[in-house]
Amino acid sequence: MSPLDQRRRHAPHLEERIMKSAMACTVATLLAAASPAAMATPFELGSVRGSIDNRLSAGVAVRTQDPQANLLGIANGGTAFSTNSDDANKEFDSAGDLVSAPVKLLTNLTLEAGAFTLFARGGFGADLVNLQGENFRRSDYGPGREASLAELDRKEADVRGEVGRYAEVLDLHLSSSFDVFGRPLAWRIGRQVLNWGESTFIQNGLNAILAANANRAGVPGADLEEVFIPSNNLWASIDLTQSIRIEGFYQLQWEKTVPFASGTFFSTNDFVGEGGTRANIGFGRVTENAPALTGCAAPPVAGANCVPFGSSIPRAPDREASDSGQYGGALHFYTDAMGGTSVGVYATNYHSRLPLLSAISRTDGTASTQSSAFLIEYPEDIQMYGASFSMPGPFGSAVQGEYSMKVDQPLQLDDVELLLAGLGGFNQITPGNNVPFPTSLGNQYIRGWRRHDVSNFNASALKQFPPGVLPGADSLLLITEVGATLVHGLPESATLRYEAPGTPLPGNPAVAAAQGLPVEQGQYATPTSWGYRIALQATYNNVFGRFAMRPALRFDHDVNGVTPSPLGNYVEGRQQVQAGVAFEYLGQWQLDLGYTVFTGGGQQNQLRDRDFAQAAIRYAF
Repeated sequence: MSPLDQRRRHAPHLEERIMKSAMACTVATLLAAASPAAMATPFELGSVRGSIDNRLSAGVAVRTQDPQANLLGIANGGTAFSTNSDDANKEFDSAGDLVSAPVKLLTNLTLEAGAFTLFARGGFGADLVNLQGENFRRSDYGPGREASLAELDRKEADVRGEVGRYAEVLDLHLSSSFDVFGRPLAWRIGRQVLNWGESTFIQNGLNAILAANANRAGVPGADLEEVFIPSNNLWASIDLTQSIRIEGFYQLQWEKTVPFASGTFFSTNDFVGEGGTRANIGFGRVTENAPALTGCAAPPVAGANCVPFGSSIPRAPDREASDSGQYGGALHFYTDAMGGTSVGVYATNYHSRLPLLSAISRTDGTASTQSSAFLIEYPEDIQMYGASFSMPGPFGSAVQGEYSMKVDQPLQLDDVELLLAGLGGFNQITPGNNVPFPTSLGNQYIRGWRRHDVSNFNASALKQFPPGVLPGADSLLLITEVGATLVHGLPESATLRYEAPGTPLPGNPAVAAAQGLPVEQGQYATPTSWGYRIALQATYNNVFGRFAMRPALRFDHDVNGVTPSPLGNYVEGRQQVQAGVAFEYLGQWQLDLGYTVFTGGGQQNQLRDRDFAQAAIRYAF
């Protein structure tokens, strides 16, 4: 067996544990252990051999703190200068609210005939909380509003269709292998997940070729297999020697990342996710979709006309990326140096999986805001180059890391500047932007993003401690990871402001004064940002008869800088603490209990009032 074969043979179990922990933490849920092993049922149909396995789960999540006033718009009873991020707090408005109650089934089917294997995976589920279809305040729609009740019904239906009830085909691919000049070549075609690089917890490195569904991740009992979105690919890999392997893919269908649906508990943006139809520009001082000439609900200009031309900007149809032009290759080699080191180098061309905002300007300087629009688009042709390594580390640890450079990565400009540009107000984006009603008016497209080269680096260490390190524990797993992002050539915010969370006010003093608003004090995106993650998991086998127990603890800390949207890896000062425990019985039943705390980061931590507790039970058969 070649060194590469040995690595592929022994790595999956460890990588699965790491990836399950990593994904759990990206969605504010700590699963103390991997899901129970599926109990595959074999069968035969003539010459076809097959197996089927299922994982059934049900769970609940409960909000444990009241909404903070500074995360609710002023007109909605809070103190925030925005109503574009508070739908979730209006829907789940008290500690003790049930925010999610999913019941779901994940099924895997494998069929083998000769040298060919067909694999299919499907997910089926319902969230009994979000199935009710009441994620938006009804009084903000209908007669006397800029949005109709019919629009509200469409929004609710869209959210229900995404998170309330779903049935979806995930993986569906055909694979085989054969020899080419005596060397083994493996291939797959169909819906599959391509996972590149060595990142453990931190996203937007080499794994940026993956699309993900946040709604599948943000529920108790989340399964990693439902979170990453498979795409139609042709993939092949061949061992050139015992120590060198190359692989490549051509993507046949583009897939996008799906953000949290508007009005669901973890959503902090009301107009980008499923169900988002309008951006509101009353700076929190009028309720959503208020008509033109509505007075302000609060000082410093109480009673004055806050929205002379209207309070909302409708969403135009999305501009999705092409299915063609996405491909990549990688070279992997193994060396006995330093105890056995695996190195990979990567190159790919892909289209953005992450959404970016642009605008269509008003028809003229006196027209209603309804004549303008914003749109979501997915820029094409990002080139990514990178390298990764994995090797034994000191004290019996395993060390891995990666570096990636994205060439022409699109980064979001400040959304307030963009909306002002669309209305013809002072802004940093459009030509003639320092005069009222510049030449950008007249239903013109205003690009809300700029391309930059972006470097990402992360390194992690994993240490599996032997029995006895913790009293009674059979093992203890420690994972640490540090990462950083560098945006090359990012201008100062005085020149051009790039989007960061929690910046709802104008950054220009003259614009703010004209609106009767304070100037934005939050930190816009910075060229550099970094943070670290630490996770611990202990295992106690047979702690109660045949029950195994796995307690776990996770701490995330974004130390410095703010990563530009849509990447968003780090927000300075933001911290997250997750504690959980899993009880497993006979490898089939598992009970997960967890608690998550969001803190730090000031106004730019948009989840700072979303602490929650969760429980889930799983059964594999």
